[in-house]
Amino acid sequence: MRCTSVVLFILSCSCLATGLKILCIFPVVSYSHYTSGYILAKDLANRGHEVTFISPFQSEESVKNLRNFTLIGLQEKWEAIKNEVVLFRMNKIPILLTILQMGNSGLQMVERTLAHEVIQTLLKSNEKFDAVILEQFVNDGLTSIAYHFEAVPILFSTAPAGTWTNHLIGNPDIPSYIPQIYLPSPIRKDFYQRTKNFLVFIFQKLYDHLYFYPKQNQIVHKYFPKHPHIYDLIHNVSLILFNSNTAYSGSAPLLPNMIEIGGFHVQPPKKLPDDLQKILDNSKDGVIYFSLGTLLNSKDLSPTLRNDILKSFSKLKQTILWKYEDDLPEASNNVIIRKWFPQSDLLAHPNVKLFITHGGLLSTIESLYRGVPIIGIPVYGDQKLNIGNAVNRGYGVTIDYRELSGETLSDALKEVLENPKYSETAKYGSRILKDQLTKPLDRAEYWIDYVVRHKGARQFRAASLDLTWYQHISLDVVLFLTAVTIVMFVIFYKIIKWWIGRCRRTKKQKTN
Repeated sequence: MRCTSVVLFILSCSCLATGLKILCIFPVVSYSHYTSGYILAKDLANRGHEVTFISPFQSEESVKNLRNFTLIGLQEKWEAIKNEVVLFRMNKIPILLTILQMGNSGLQMVERTLAHEVIQTLLKSNEKFDAVILEQFVNDGLTSIAYHFEAVPILFSTAPAGTWTNHLIGNPDIPSYIPQIYLPSPIRKDFYQRTKNFLVFIFQKLYDHLYFYPKQNQIVHKYFPKHPHIYDLIHNVSLILFNSNTAYSGSAPLLPNMIEIGGFHVQPPKKLPDDLQKILDNSKDGVIYFSLGTLLNSKDLSPTLRNDILKSFSKLKQTILWKYEDDLPEASNNVIIRKWFPQSDLLAHPNVKLFITHGGLLSTIESLYRGVPIIGIPVYGDQKLNIGNAVNRGYGVTIDYRELSGETLSDALKEVLENPKYSETAKYGSRILKDQLTKPLDRAEYWIDYVVRHKGARQFRAASLDLTWYQHISLDVVLFLTAVTIVMFVIFYKIIKWWIGRCRRTKKQKTN
């Protein structure tokens, strides 16, 4: 009841903004996802737009033109699940089972978000929005919110264009070289990798259309009985913003309303705390930064593996900064433990020679932007793909978590630290990532304003969206031409058979 009152009070307050009214919903319970959404929302607010931002995390910052609502309870539910699941074991889960688990998580996310008091209060209000920006993450049913407000639906994707997003606006899906999000970046000429990628692609499509979307449709009509079918809702998307860039995610076909804004979250480095600045400045042999992100905790590593890692570090002359969530008294003198580091600012220091990372998207982007090579230890989700891209482009190496040991880590450290090609390639990638005609956030605002200004920009709608799935892949044409070919072959066969028979009869008659 208190939450409803707070929401109604804030909704009743008028904003001084003169730009667009934009609703941003980022429901994924992951701090990195929240960070991406909040940076985008904050930038839009600073540009004069009236922004309402909804996520599971609470922001204490006060920003003009920006209203924050928290989906209270979602984060707590995730923490309860997280305490029961050992995330490091997710590396062992088969890919097909991962797809099923992600789909089930997406269905729960849509249900919990639409049922939440904050969302319900907002839906019942008299609020009007020009655009609704939704994070695209197995939660397609949330496009129903944009339809409810008669607003232009815009998606934000943390992953590059692929199976999750291409079909929404009719972009080509080409499994021969566009990798599935759960797989490492495939080698284009590798038959095994292409076959595996194709099979995962087919399984994802079958799962989506036979189970996932029908279930999403049920949830949508539970809360919006008069809304169109889920396919009509998702195919009404006007614009997708991707946190991708060819410098790290590769090149792929993109329709005009698919806009890459990769690296938008990276800001000029801020001054480091004095003690940290002193450590970095005085580390003449260089610094190695080690972090497993916000979802994975280094303290959850097995004691044996942790000790193996510490032994590897103790043999190095470099200083190691390890983001570790607890005390670690057995660490050697060259290992500095802290619960948090200003990661992006730290990576900008010239003495940082290497980043050991789990392969989260924001981490890999920040590392390349700063020109720092990586050792990737991916565990689940898109981490394998992110690290696979780094390996393929030559600025990183990878260690399968199941094979992580003191020996494999020492080998990877020796390879990256002693071979200058990794640092050189990372610096080259940094130049590519920074060399853009316009700034990513400038592009984001322009295209958001563009699709609103042109009432959804229907001129971008791909003709393929008006075709059925079998028409889209020309299956009906192939079957028709196959049938015609068979008929023509049968007719030709009959004619030849008849002609041969006639010739034999004629020859026989002449012989007699």
